[in-house]
Amino acid sequence: MGLCPAAAEEALDGVHDGTNAGRSCWVVAGTLCKDSVQGHLP
Repeated sequence: MGLCPAAAEEALDGVHDGTNAGRSCWVVAGTLCKDSVQGHLP
């Protein structure tokens, strides 16, 4: 499925002490939750 969008989201770097959006993935569209893609990608 490729690279998780949260891993590349630099705008959220440091939020909740995570790298990129690593601890804020719930706000990034296109991440997986329970085997389903969440949100809409632009």
